[in-house]
Amino acid sequence: MTLFLALLLAAAPVDAPPAPADAGPVAAEPMPPALVDAGRIADLLDAGAAPLDAGAGADAPDAGAAALDAGAIADVADAGEAKGVLPPMPQFHAVKAESPPAIDGDLSDPVWKQAPELDGFTQQQPESGAKPSMATTVRFAYDANFLYVAVHCVDPEPAEVSNKLTRRDRIIESDYVYLEVDSRGDKKSAYGFGVYPTNVQADWNRTGDYFQDMDFDAVWRSGTKRTAQGWDAEYAIPFSVLRFKAGPEVSFRVEVARYISRKGETDELVLQPPEEQGALLRMAELTGMHELSTGTGLELRPFVLGKFDSRYSPGIGYDPPSGNGFAASAGGDVSWHPGSDLTLDATVLPDFGQVEADQVVLNLSTFEIFFPEKRPFFLSGADLFALHDQMGSPTTTQLFYSRRVGRPPDYALYGPGERLLDQPLTDDILGAVKVTGKATDKLTVALLDGVSNRAFATIGEADGSQIHEQVAPLANFAVGRLRYDVGGGLTLGLTGTGVTRRDRGELNGPYGCPETQSGDYPVADANGRCTADAYTGGLDATWSSESGTYVAMASLLGSKRVGGPDIDEPDGTIIKGGDTGYGGMAQFAKAGGNWLYSIAYEGYSPKLDLNEAGYLRQQNLHYVQVSGDYRTTKPWGPTLNTDLNVFANGRESTQGVNLGRHFQIGDGIYWKNFWGTYAELDFDPAHDDNRELRDGSPYERDWSVGGVFVFHTDSRKMFSGFLFNYVGKLRQGVEYSEQVGVTFRPSDALELTANPQLDWTDGDPRWFGTSGDITTPHAYEIANLNAKSTSVVVRGTYTFTPHLTLQAYAQLFFATEHYGPFYEVQADPGIRRVALSDLRPVPAPDPAYSPDGKSSALNVNVLLRWEYLPGSVAYLVYTRAQTNGDLSPALSYNNPDWASLHKGPYDDVLMLKVSYYFGG
Repeated sequence: MTLFLALLLAAAPVDAPPAPADAGPVAAEPMPPALVDAGRIADLLDAGAAPLDAGAGADAPDAGAAALDAGAIADVADAGEAKGVLPPMPQFHAVKAESPPAIDGDLSDPVWKQAPELDGFTQQQPESGAKPSMATTVRFAYDANFLYVAVHCVDPEPAEVSNKLTRRDRIIESDYVYLEVDSRGDKKSAYGFGVYPTNVQADWNRTGDYFQDMDFDAVWRSGTKRTAQGWDAEYAIPFSVLRFKAGPEVSFRVEVARYISRKGETDELVLQPPEEQGALLRMAELTGMHELSTGTGLELRPFVLGKFDSRYSPGIGYDPPSGNGFAASAGGDVSWHPGSDLTLDATVLPDFGQVEADQVVLNLSTFEIFFPEKRPFFLSGADLFALHDQMGSPTTTQLFYSRRVGRPPDYALYGPGERLLDQPLTDDILGAVKVTGKATDKLTVALLDGVSNRAFATIGEADGSQIHEQVAPLANFAVGRLRYDVGGGLTLGLTGTGVTRRDRGELNGPYGCPETQSGDYPVADANGRCTADAYTGGLDATWSSESGTYVAMASLLGSKRVGGPDIDEPDGTIIKGGDTGYGGMAQFAKAGGNWLYSIAYEGYSPKLDLNEAGYLRQQNLHYVQVSGDYRTTKPWGPTLNTDLNVFANGRESTQGVNLGRHFQIGDGIYWKNFWGTYAELDFDPAHDDNRELRDGSPYERDWSVGGVFVFHTDSRKMFSGFLFNYVGKLRQGVEYSEQVGVTFRPSDALELTANPQLDWTDGDPRWFGTSGDITTPHAYEIANLNAKSTSVVVRGTYTFTPHLTLQAYAQLFFATEHYGPFYEVQADPGIRRVALSDLRPVPAPDPAYSPDGKSSALNVNVLLRWEYLPGSVAYLVYTRAQTNGDLSPALSYNNPDWASLHKGPYDDVLMLKVSYYFGG
């Protein structure tokens, strides 16, 4: 599937491929070799909140998945390799620089007169294989410490070259050049380095055609210069940044590309045909480098931090109370390269206060929302810890989900006359260390160990004294992953995780265990423990044919829980201490050519428990999906490329309960005016839900039919926009979701975006309570749900210089939930299926026990970032987090309560953090 469609589909709800925003990581190109407009779509999608009912049919994994039949793979592979062998890749030579060039964009340095000028670029978009409309040349040089690159970009209208500024690593619509280096030579990863004409840098780590880790950050130098012939760019990349095997002679695999914004044109040194998979397979070989140094091997980034916190509380009934506080701390990061291709990273007392807050969403599902990692220490090298699908992107299910380290602690419990004075927001991380890289030519290692500190809430007693109640124990998280390149496109992986907690009953207070983030009240085990230890392991394999046309993956997963309270899953499964679980995934796809297809299977036993260290959206599941695409990659008529796709999946529990079928057909078009459109029809037959009633009893869910329409405008304009629209019809109600993105760039230095979103569902009978217990006669309480959430996210970026930027972010969020009319279903002890015809009308409950709800929030983040020296950064940050106060009972449930938010509690934080980089 084209990058354009992959990004458009990322917005689609209800089992649309790929998975919804809360279902797992969504990948996006940094500086896409195909369509830069797709990068703008990704920005707009990132700015929007997840769909209202994030779990309504979202239990489907990514649509790129596919089932694995070993015999079929062999047959297809034999047939494909006969006609899909890659041609020989070009070879280029780097010259030794007797004196280093000045990295200023001026290509008059002596070394550039000696280096061969390479001009064999080919147009990749919009006319794949055509001659570029403008000439581009590149030269390579080196000395003991640096790889030097010079790119000369001819433009007959130099005044038309983009002059836009932005912060580092932010993708905007602009001219640019980029270099990707596979320094390991494994054809599975590459480091990327991009430069805009304004000398704004971006860097990333690529692990697949459609997945780049933009949070890879290296210290390297670049310079750009405008000339009468166009513009030029120079790079100086330290060899200490590029992990490689040292030797008397070293060669890298490289790709160079240029994007011309006003033409929407991408030109590549080695053509990556848009209809083919395997960009990492198609790179030139850069030879001729001798006696390279990997640097001192040691980098230090100590920091100091000062934080002022002002908290406002409306009064009695709102905890914690108003107050001011100041804190100062220090910490640091260290990187050491014990070998030319191994890196040890460590952090001590890290603080991530400059990281943007998670967006607020209304989650009406029974599934945990997946929030992406944003902390730099855990983002760096994250791809080496992840399980990857056959396309090179992280799978939805992961054995390691780094957000578990330093997660928000549970809530303190306190009694009558007591008051909560302080509740910690996170478990502070005392330190973490990781080792990543290649131990041998074929063996890649990724090891991590992190320790989070005990956390205490402060409780005020009736007599004015204070006590400190422990809400999180000292915890250790250990993760190890090995990948071995067998050859022939086959890679094997082994992963293990272990979470151990120092819990000897300290959390089991007079009122029991602390309340969990999900609102549960766990019961301590026989040893008084409120938390568990947990261990997981996995075996996996990925395979790619020589040309990348056929790809596959498979994995086996297992878990064991040790001690701690029982986990009551919504499907009725009880996971106890000592229980084990298992699961797996298998995928196969034809990823190259005009005709594409995939097939996938995922299966998880009822007691598979990955969520102490990893992420598993739903256990007790069998899932199968198939998809097919026909795409055009060359311009025809008014289009640049098109993609017609069909998709179907089916879900069942391990007990054979039909959890849903989904059928979909869609068509995406990228037009010659650089607009994009996507339209889709969806149908879900009636099925059962074994989680809705919270005890495993199957509950009938109605059929639904819906449609998706998405379009984006030309992002090269001063104004550009994006629209996502979904309308669904249930037999007894409707679903509606709309997300709009507007971008305004009034000057080269300023960019403003606004992203309003509305999600609404009405008429869907939902559970809200059970009277009694499944072991006794009981009644399910059900009512039609009318739920609406309204959100607007506003972002602004002003770039003073490539090293000094001001960013602002704000989200305003309102949600309402109204139930009625009301129904009841009487049930005997045990599991039974509840059909919609079983619902019997009952009077509305007393208003004091109404399940209706309202919520609102305002989050603000303003960040001034100054890279005052290469790698050394100062942050000045202001944040506000505000929630609603007393809700007006007279206000219509369908309206946002502005007054309650205005009067609600808030927390203002002002922080200054300064780090300094020591390194070679």
